[in-house]
Formats: sequence, C-alpha cells, structure tokens
Amino acid sequence: RVLCFQVILLSFTAVQIAIFQRNFEFKKIFKGSLGFAITPIFVTIPLAFLNFGVWALIIGNLSSYVAQLIILWFESSWRPKFCFKLEVAKRLFNFGIWFTAEAFILWILSYGDSASIGYFLNTSDVGIYYIGLTLTSLIFGTVFNPLLSVAYSSFSKLQNDVDNFKNYF
Repeated sequence: RVLCFQVILLSFTAVQIAIFQRNFEFKKIFKGSLGFAITPIFVTIPLAFLNFGVWALIIGNLSSYVAQLIILWFESSWRPKFCFKLEVAKRLFNFGIWFTAEAFILWILSYGDSASIGYFLNTSDVGIYYIGLTLTSLIFGTVFNPLLSVAYSSFSKLQNDVDNFKNYF
C-alpha cells in the first residue's frame, strides 16, 4: 500500500520529462534517471544493515522517485498552475478516453497470454514463459528505447513543417 505513493511522485515528473524530450534536453533526463538509479544504493543498503527488513526496500524505492522528482524540478523552470476550465476538460476527456481504451486493450494483450498459460498450465510454466518474455523485451528495449525517445522528439518538432520533414529522411 505504501508503494502506491510512487505513482503520485511519478506524476509530478511526467511534464518535466515531456518538456525535456520535446526540447532535446536528454542530459537533464539522464540526471534525473541517474538520481533515480543511485539513490536506493545509499538508502536501501544502510537501512537493511539497520534491520529495517522489507521496509528498507520500500523506503529505498520511494526515495528513488523523490530524488528523481527533486532533480527534475531543479532542472526545469516549468511549474504547474491551478486553472480549471470545463470546456478544456471536456475536450481532454473526449481525447483521452480513446487512449485509455487503447491502454486497457494493450494491457489485456500484454498479460492475457500469461493469464491463459496460468489457467491451463501451472505457475512454474508461467514463470518460465515470463523469463523468456522478459529477456526478449530487455534485448529489444535496450536497443530501441534510446532511439524511440529521440525519434519521437524529432517527429514532434517536425509535425507542422512538411519540407523539413521530407528533408529529414
């Protein structure tokens, strides 16, 4: 239950990451990711030696999100403002409902196979299948994720400039 706070912490970094990607400021994203990766080492290990048990892992996990949040907020000048407009909210809802439906369908497609294997076989078979799937995803993710974030930022910059878009290729 305590780990659900990571969703809240992560939501406060999403806009900064999107702005940095759009502006090709990947060094700032890297700083946040580095803080995210290193912080648990300095939090989890000492807490484990102090006999915090499973709480060492939980606090270490949450501390990584807090570190990323702090680093990205120091790197960014953007700050949220409260301004609610019903007309904008309706347009965002109508736009976002389709992404939510797509995400749900993709979730079913992503985990439906594991559920089917677990239903017809047993948990050890699900584990073997999941390890193979994870290794495959790890290989492709390591190769393509850096390229995809740069490509996404590039295409978003060029979306309204047809001539440069053609020259880009």
